[in-house]
Amino acid sequence: MVKVVWIVFALLAAAWTGMAWACGAFIGWAAEQAATGSVAGVVEAARTFDMPPWAALWIDPALWAALKSLALTLLEWGQAAVPYAGTAGGWLVALVWVMWGVGLLALLATAGVSHLLVRQVPRALAPA
Repeated sequence: MVKVVWIVFALLAAAWTGMAWACGAFIGWAAEQAATGSVAGVVEAARTFDMPPWAALWIDPALWAALKSLALTLLEWGQAAVPYAGTAGGWLVALVWVMWGVGLLALLATAGVSHLLVRQVPRALAPA
């Protein structure tokens, strides 16, 4: 059972690391795109993006309209921050890795406590 605890820890740690890497890479890419001005037409592209016909089977058109309106509002607000995105990208990537470390330490502590608890189970169930 102890092996299961550490196997689950290893799998969760790998997933956590992969998500941190993907998030850091995306933030770095987005900051680079913002710094070069490549995102200027995003709002216009979002305005003209309509719901695909196949999506109408699963998503209510009213919900789609509300989500599109929310996305457009957030994109318009975000345009004001585009000049700062290039410089913010560097510290945001660093922040992602700091949060990765904190999360990994919490995961390690949870696995350690689980290890100790699993080792106590046979003693608790042993006849007196």
